[in-house]
Amino acid sequence: MDGEISNIKKWIILYPIYINSKRTIAEGRRISTSKACENPTCAEIGDCCSHLKLLFAIEIDKAYQRDFMQRGRVRVMLKKEDGTFSNPAISSRGMDGEISNIKKWLILYPIYINSKKTIVEGRRISTSKACENPTCAEIGDCCSHLKLPFAIEIDKAYPRDFMQRGRVRVMLKKEDGTLSNAAISSRKQLMLRIAELVPRHPGRTKKQEPAATSTSGAGPSKSGKGGKKKR
Repeated sequence: MDGEISNIKKWIILYPIYINSKRTIAEGRRISTSKACENPTCAEIGDCCSHLKLLFAIEIDKAYQRDFMQRGRVRVMLKKEDGTFSNPAISSRGMDGEISNIKKWLILYPIYINSKKTIVEGRRISTSKACENPTCAEIGDCCSHLKLPFAIEIDKAYPRDFMQRGRVRVMLKKEDGTLSNAAISSRKQLMLRIAELVPRHPGRTKKQEPAATSTSGAGPSKSGKGGKKKR
């Protein structure tokens, strides 16, 4: 086997979800929706690599780590063994700068704004301004509402409590230093705003509606059968 092919594990990995316009950043998309495409397949990605004169290998049995229902990925040889590019016109994976620098985004653990937790356990705002048991999904939806790019890292555990899994990365500032949302300039402001929005999350309000309906619909109970009086 050629040396270049035997070192296939050094090739970059490309999951279709990375360039899928139907997916969110939280789900795995790595480029902007305006530059992404709709539901690409491994076969289509392979054909594109072939067109670009890039060696590739489709690993159809490999699942995407965040969604095991999404199977298949493509390995691409971006650089040869001597360090030169397979195609000089393509020198990187081509992710948007803002998304590729996701490690610079601030981290928000649900415990930070959880009114059911103590300061010692990790809460970072007062109980009067915190919310009850927020989830990463709810925090993500709130970030979306606030027009803030975010990414949910469901496999990351809170350092003080490894049973508390999941955290959210939020892009508070863009690469040029400007704020993503001019009204939110600090982590504290972000935590307070999200804690305010979580109780109004559609998932919570829908759960409250049936309970309210059943309570209001309950009328006075009648005692006895047919209203007979005792003699």
